[in-house]
Amino acid sequence: MTEDSIIEQAFPSKISEEVKFIFEKLSITTIHKTSTFFKVTVEGEELKIPYRIYYNETSLANLNDLTQVQQDIVNCIYSRHHDGFVRQKCISKIIASKHNWTTPFIIQIVGEYVIEILEVINDGINSLDKINLNNFLLSNKEFYKVTKDRVASYWNCYYRMQYSRKENFVGFKILRHFDKIISGTV
Repeated sequence: MTEDSIIEQAFPSKISEEVKFIFEKLSITTIHKTSTFFKVTVEGEELKIPYRIYYNETSLANLNDLTQVQQDIVNCIYSRHHDGFVRQKCISKIIASKHNWTTPFIIQIVGEYVIEILEVINDGINSLDKINLNNFLLSNKEFYKVTKDRVASYWNCYYRMQYSRKENFVGFKILRHFDKIISGTV
């Protein structure tokens, strides 16, 4: 399976032509084959999103010629990059996206350990599309549970000494906001 067909699985079929176009236009290359994935559902369609990618970063240099949808696709793809600085930059660009297919990329990052990226999400939390977020979390309850468990685990392992009170840790702040959206209190 080629990298472009692997990435096509990470997005709804309705935008598959846009994903193909991006791989053709940007000449994306990789140093390691993508091999691990997580599965989520968006609008009833199962998506298979890479856990990490090892694509060249030069593809991020010239996005101005792309439509907003295409830029969002590229930033979603690179939000899975092995370099945390690249993930942070790309997440900051999709945090306010109104496309429901960007949501799993953002939620996945919440369950990861880089606190600087969590702070980007927390800073932009009011920009998140509440309807997309609510629909995604309700359709992917097990994925959300795993995300919550990861936040707790990373807090316990890396940040407990710095944030002895769980409620002060940014990951838990984000989860509380998500839970309020689900309950309709935001």
